[in-house]
Amino acid sequence: MPYDSRYAHPTSGRFADRLLGPGQLTIGQFKPAFSVEDQTSDLYVVMQERSFLASTLAPGFQIGVGYAGDVGAFTYGAALYNLDRNNASHDRGYGGSGRLTFAPWRTEGRVLHVGAAVALEHTDLMGDGKQPGVTLRVRTAGHLADGSRFLLMSLNDNSPVNSTKGVLELAGVYGPLSLQAEVAQGRYACRSGKGRLNSWYVQVSGFLTGESRAYDAGRGRFQRLTPRGGLGAVELAVRYDVARGLTTLADGVSSGTEVRAATGGVNWYVNERVRLTLNGILATVEDPLNATALDDTRAVTARVQLEF
Repeated sequence: MPYDSRYAHPTSGRFADRLLGPGQLTIGQFKPAFSVEDQTSDLYVVMQERSFLASTLAPGFQIGVGYAGDVGAFTYGAALYNLDRNNASHDRGYGGSGRLTFAPWRTEGRVLHVGAAVALEHTDLMGDGKQPGVTLRVRTAGHLADGSRFLLMSLNDNSPVNSTKGVLELAGVYGPLSLQAEVAQGRYACRSGKGRLNSWYVQVSGFLTGESRAYDAGRGRFQRLTPRGGLGAVELAVRYDVARGLTTLADGVSSGTEVRAATGGVNWYVNERVRLTLNGILATVEDPLNATALDDTRAVTARVQLEF
């Protein structure tokens, strides 16, 4: 079975990755099919930080088996995976996901992408209670800022947690302009209660130097950009991001957190392997059940990216 680079991920660790029939069979560590933001590599997303939706609801890298391919304007993907964590030995579980996308326009500078994905997961504690079955948090100032880490939802009573997650995707490219938006919900249930997380974002970007975001029609995701001129490509972007979590225990007690963030950014693609990013973030955190403000975040983040 030959290898097809269209189905590779630049940071995956795979035991086997080979063509099988019309699609690609993957065994090892990879990202199960879910969300255009999550399927796009960290190297090629527009903002320095992923959306709240991708960082909380998407399965992320897992070990399992997956199958993906494309037929005409459609792409498809399905995966079965385990939830064991190398750095958190107190939980275990398994999950499965499926994704379908449709791109009637998929040429350079003209893309229309719609998609949907679902994931079902079962998280089972080892029994010592040290690791929550499901805990969802976001960092409003970025992944390096623990001081801006806020709890959205948590279920931990030493009983299994079953979750159902779904996402709808929309993305488009028209010349130097691009739009990307997703809306998702996760529902969680265990012996002592239930939880819900709703999240959505809208992102708009444009290239001052005339390039277009590069779309991978074989996988329904975005890929590496190649600048046109010798001075590179310059991209401006804005994103509005919302996540709202709610936990309701069996005794009727509820708690919730809502996070909203507006991000503005500029990217300078020096060449196809070197990128400089600068982002400004304005975020608010509230308790929606008690109409209470919990935090206001102001942050400036920067990144120098060298791709080998």
